[in-house]
Amino acid sequence: MMITLHLIQQKYRDTLRSYYSEDEIRTMVHILLEEYLGVTHTQLLLMSSDALLDSRVEQRLNVALRRLLSQEPIQYILGHAPFGDLDLKVASGVLIPRPETEELCAMIVEQQSGRSPLRILDLGTGSGCIALYLADKLPQAQLFALEKNEAPVRVAQSNFSQYAGVGCAPQLIQGDMLCGASWVDQLPPLDIIVSNPPYIQPKESVSMEPHVLDHEPFDALFAPEEDPLLFYRAILDLIDQIPLSSTPSPLIYLELNALLAQETLALYLTHPRIHSAQLHPDLSGKMRFLTATIQSL
Repeated sequence: MMITLHLIQQKYRDTLRSYYSEDEIRTMVHILLEEYLGVTHTQLLLMSSDALLDSRVEQRLNVALRRLLSQEPIQYILGHAPFGDLDLKVASGVLIPRPETEELCAMIVEQQSGRSPLRILDLGTGSGCIALYLADKLPQAQLFALEKNEAPVRVAQSNFSQYAGVGCAPQLIQGDMLCGASWVDQLPPLDIIVSNPPYIQPKESVSMEPHVLDHEPFDALFAPEEDPLLFYRAILDLIDQIPLSSTPSPLIYLELNALLAQETLALYLTHPRIHSAQLHPDLSGKMRFLTATIQSL
């Protein structure tokens, strides 16, 4: 016996009300229905509540419901997530792109639009979201994306292949930013280094939502408790190994932990290769980004 649109929505409300708010449940079930029925949000709203759902759609909704009960992120259930104008593949083991990271990309585009040549390295690319966003918005740019872990390497490569016609397709490099720069011979002199490295302190996990803490990759979220600026220090170490352009001075763009913004800024301002550095707020007013100018040798 097929189920109606009204009954499946009621089933989601009854099953998930202990885990999510009414608004969250409504949003999630709408997103899933639009995905599985292949309709727009407006088309879904115009459907009769008595409309019968195909048994295959019902089965997929039941599977999604079980996964939501474990508080798995809906992006993993769908297998994709929006980022700017892009729709990127995501999967377990790969960090879900965040709006704050999109803000960082938008800042780069605003400041660098029209500049050419422009060679950019994205350190720790994950899903490839930063590299692809910049390739889309800065078609004159040449993008390189570094990633060490197998799961995000596969997802990033899939995303790069999907958007092969967007700008200059990023070149994926498998390597570890913490273990020297054996991969630098694959790079031309760079104009920009950008990164959204792991920056959450483990002690902050007490205030994190289960859908993040229990499902997204730990090593893409958390920095070591004993050295929360480890990755920011590693990026400074890399500027002495990576080939850099000399005119104009190369730039660094970073997303960071707002709780450690001043410490991160101090770290960069005291480095001999950094000519200048400053913090920038995100849309909520938190100091979320750092830009720095590298002194040419």
